[in-house]
Amino acid sequence: MEKPVKPHKRSWVLGPVTHKIYCFASPAGDCLVHGLWETADDAVASFHDAGLARATREINAVLSGVNDKKDRSRNLSFIVVEGSPFLVWTEPGAVGPDDDAETVAGALGLKS
Repeated sequence: MEKPVKPHKRSWVLGPVTHKIYCFASPAGDCLVHGLWETADDAVASFHDAGLARATREINAVLSGVNDKKDRSRNLSFIVVEGSPFLVWTEPGAVGPDDDAETVAGALGLKS
């Protein structure tokens, strides 16, 4: 059985000309392109009670409704700015030194 691909951590940059936010591989992990975690077990009620679980499901439902995947050129993401999350549209595809060697070589057009 094939293991699911583990998403890598990303950071973000605002393009000075395009005024678009680009996410790229980075250990910083301050660009989150997934929704909120939901719990699978009631045993965590000490820190994630029924009220938080319900709010999390509702927030994820709203985010899912906003994230119209007809436009695959952008992702609904949270970026961290001064310690607080900010909900924005980000563009995928920025490549940097923290990407795998094959991705970097392809983006730079390097011969193998």
